[in-house]
Amino acid sequence: MPTRHNPAPVRSCRLRRPARPPPGGSNRAYAGKVCKDIRGVDYEPAKYNCDEYPFASTREGAYTSTSSGTRAWRGSAGPIDGDDNKLSGTWMNSDFYKVHRVLDGDPFVVKMDL
Repeated sequence: MPTRHNPAPVRSCRLRRPARPPPGGSNRAYAGKVCKDIRGVDYEPAKYNCDEYPFASTREGAYTSTSSGTRAWRGSAGPIDGDDNKLSGTWMNSDFYKVHRVLDGDPFVVKMDL
């Protein structure tokens, strides 16, 4: 059974889960503008999804972290295969948050081994 791991404080790069996602998918839409700029006319929403970090499901997402779009976003976004991105997003929202009991406002850290 997985246990909750509380790492040493990493204050500058923690993400937080909101109780409810921003209305109308605003984080995804705001990051999507970046993906459209990258791909230009070749950006096909039926084929690609915009993969963004910080994740759209966090308070640090593209729209919510910029005071509703009034400040510059300091994230990263790029178009990837739509099916892959949807699968990852589904896992994040249905498995990761539940298994690790990440509740409203709880901070969590994403660790990557490169």
